[in-house]
Amino acid sequence: MIDIVKSKIATEKYCASDSCKYVKAYRNVKNTWINYLIDEQIIFSHRKNDYTQTQFPEHLHTHEYWELTINIGDGDIQYITDYKYLSSKKGTVRLTPPFTTHMYRPIAPNCYDRYIIYFKNNLSITPSLNNKFMNFMNIGDTDTLIYLNLPENEITNIISRLNRAEKSLHRDEKYSEAMAFWEIAGVFLTLSQCNSDPKNKNEIPLLYIPEFIQEIKQYIDDNFLDIKSVDDLAKNFFYTREHITRSFKKYYNTAIYEYILQRKILNSCTLLNQGITVERAAELSGFNNMSSFIKIFKKHIGKTPSEYKNQQ
Repeated sequence: MIDIVKSKIATEKYCASDSCKYVKAYRNVKNTWINYLIDEQIIFSHRKNDYTQTQFPEHLHTHEYWELTINIGDGDIQYITDYKYLSSKKGTVRLTPPFTTHMYRPIAPNCYDRYIIYFKNNLSITPSLNNKFMNFMNIGDTDTLIYLNLPENEITNIISRLNRAEKSLHRDEKYSEAMAFWEIAGVFLTLSQCNSDPKNKNEIPLLYIPEFIQEIKQYIDDNFLDIKSVDDLAKNFFYTREHITRSFKKYYNTAIYEYILQRKILNSCTLLNQGITVERAAELSGFNNMSSFIKIFKKHIGKTPSEYKNQQ
């Protein structure tokens, strides 16, 4: 699991705290929050930021691990994952599968307060908890987004556990990591139980994304290997290049060119998982320059194509 931390150090410029004795902590230089590495398996952090609708750092992105987000603030957040557009409030839990394109944006200016937990498929807790949590994750079905709105008593219980985990890690004592690990394991068990209750599940609502923007994104997803420039999109949809570029950026906070590159990189990951060579995966994903492919791959995935292939 340590490769996740290495990935974040490479892509988000994390630096380890000099004062840590027992706990492995990495501070985000830009956003100030701390990521804790627990038992070499879990990255845990508490993130709190004031965002507006026009000033927020998130953009469409993906990564190779699960992301569990638990909203504990009162602000309304729009969460976008592929073609699902969710409204998140206090008590909303989202479990995003690996390699799922996603982002968040504030519906109105607010403080986005949440706990984040990153982990991989091989997360090991205890045999009994593993079985329950694997059911919660629908493991094996990586197209499934888990989306729960917890009742007040359960979110209070979960927040208390997460607070205890955070305080334990902050104290940096001999058993801090073990204590935090078991608090998080308790959160996983509670979420497994909540997920089995139909009243906690919500239908996925469509929110605020104009249909023509959705159509453009779908077209990119279907044709990213053949799109040579934004001009190709403009001609296909009979809009100006400037209008398409501005509109896509407005709703996804991501440049179209960057999103096309991201889809190409995801395609190369699929090919590498199938055993195809790095050189062939680059070629089949639309990259003619190997050094450029390696650089872009590392930017998006956090490791080189060879490192990614060798860990499979």
